[in-house]
Parts: sequence; C-alpha cells; structure tokens
Amino acid sequence: MRHQAILLGALTAWPFAFGVLVLLVEILGLIPRGSATPPPAFVVILALLVLTPLTVLGLLVFYLVYLFTKTPLPQERKLIWAVALVAGHMVAMPVFWWRHVWKPRNMAPLPEAKRFAWLVFGPLLLAVLLPLGYLVPLAIGITGAAMLGNGSGSVPTRVVLQSWAWVFGLGLTFVVIAVAGRWCHAVFERLRSRGAVWSWMWFAFTLMLFPVGWFGTVFLRSLIPSDGPPSTLPELTRLALIVPLLAQPGVILWLYLVARWWRRGAAGRATSK
Repeated sequence: MRHQAILLGALTAWPFAFGVLVLLVEILGLIPRGSATPPPAFVVILALLVLTPLTVLGLLVFYLVYLFTKTPLPQERKLIWAVALVAGHMVAMPVFWWRHVWKPRNMAPLPEAKRFAWLVFGPLLLAVLLPLGYLVPLAIGITGAAMLGNGSGSVPTRVVLQSWAWVFGLGLTFVVIAVAGRWCHAVFERLRSRGAVWSWMWFAFTLMLFPVGWFGTVFLRSLIPSDGPPSTLPELTRLALIVPLLAQPGVILWLYLVARWWRRGAAGRATSK
C-alpha cells in the first residue's frame, strides 16, 4: 500500500516536474530555433505536453472517487475537498495526497458556524474558486514567459502583475465571503423571527453576489475573442450590476433549500439531546 501511495504521489507531482523540465530545456537551449527537422527533445516535450493534461484529468477522477469512497471524512468536509479538487486540480491534489493518502487521518465535523458559512454561501464560494483553476496556471505561465523572454518578445511587467492581481483578488474575495458567512451566522443566532433570519440571509447573499458577479462577468468576457461591446471596464461593470437582480429566483430557491436542510438538522440535534 505504501509503494502505491508513493507512485500516486509521483504522478501528482509530475505536472510541476514537467514545468521545471520545460524551463530547463529552454534555459539550456536543447531545442534549436529555425531547425528544418524537429530535434528529439522537441518531440519528447510535445508528447509530454499532450500526456500531462490527460494525467491531471485521470488524477482528478481518481482523487474524487477516493475522496467519496475511502476517506472517513464528514460529508461537509468531503464536499469542500471536492470543490477544492475540481477548482484547484494540480494545486489541491498534492495537499490532498499528503493529508488523506500518505498520512490519512480522521477529522471532526466542522463547527456549526463554519458549516453554516460553507453551506449558505457555497454557490458564491464555488463561483469564486472555479476561475482560479484557470487563472493560477495562466499567471504561472505568463510569469515564466516573462522570465524567459528577452527583447521585443518579452512579456511586460504590467501584464504579469495584472495576471497575479486577478488571482489574489479572487482569493481575497473567497476569504471575505467565508469570514462574512461566519459573521452572518452570529447574527443568525441572535434573530428570533424566522422571517427576519431569512430576510437577513437574503440581503447578505445578494450583497455578496455583486463582487462575485463582477468578477465573473469580466472573467467570462476575457475568454471571448472579440472586440465588440461590452468590452470596456465601465460597460462590464454596468452589466455586472444586473447579475444579482437576474439571479434572484435562484437565490431564493437556494436559501429555501438551505432552510429546509437546516431545520431538519436542528430537529435531529434536538432529538439526539
């Protein structure tokens, strides 16, 4: 079993090793430019370039199956890890391997405030995490190109800083929503009227939907190869202000489902006491 875990760890580390390999090939000049026939090093790198994404996809499927069938984690922790693996893939998988494959451990259920925050604001947190799965490798690639580039073809420092600003901006938004969710739980516990409780939750969810909607609008627009409107930041910001309004049926449905789940959980806790 130990050697299987080592093999899995090696496969999990391979995408990072491949990045270092490409960097070394570029630095050492093993692929001459302008050659009539592709050198062997180029053919090997090209083959590995095709195989590495397939390896990451296979690892993702394996880790998700392993998460839900082999780990003794509480259900809410499994859901959190599933989101982290899908959104963070090659970044999250080494952490999961270390914590739950190499040194498996039992973990207690999340405290009630954290569980409440993850459940209520789960869609917003997922919407923030998913773009990071694309933006983190992109920022790393742009940084690597800037380090290797020279002359007129080099990547401007401004572009590198902008790519990392998106990563850190989304990361900060994720932290703010998670912390605000726990704070909302504290207010939730003080309110006595059920209507006041869920009116408060609707207001908090809708308010946090504005920055998430803005990030999502600008991010999705950046993936469309067109210069047509909306393309400027003011135009995209005006469009993003409409997103929370259009999302209201989904927000209300989500909070209704959360309310039912929470009431069943509260009834179960009261029965167990």
